Amino acid sequence: MRSGGYDINEMPRGEGEEVTIYFFELERTMSFEEILQECERRNLVPADPYSLAALNEHEPEYAYTFPNLTFWKGDGGWWRSLEFMVKRGRGKSVFLCESTGAREGYSIACFRKK
Repeated sequence: MRSGGYDINEMPRGEGEEVTIYFFELERTMSFEEILQECERRNLVPADPYSLAALNEHEPEYAYTFPNLTFWKGDGGWWRSLEFMVKRGRGKSVFLCESTGAREGYSIACFRKK
């Protein structure tokens, strides 16, 4: 299955049944390389997109308060992200995109390092 030119079957999947997702909010726009450094400092790794999608499905109001995303390196070395947000008057939006970073105010979904 493809979405916007991306094969969604190539998105990384987590392991196991139940996970705890931790979030931290960006205080400024950052590149994904910078966000990875911040994750490392906090002993975190980016959450897989399927776990984040499950959380947003289970807690549909979450994106109203906290626009949230996760990211990974896709085929060809390009950064990809899965973003959940709500725009006033437009409802919930979900984006699977190629990007270089994230804007201030987004909550980054992570797991604790094992």
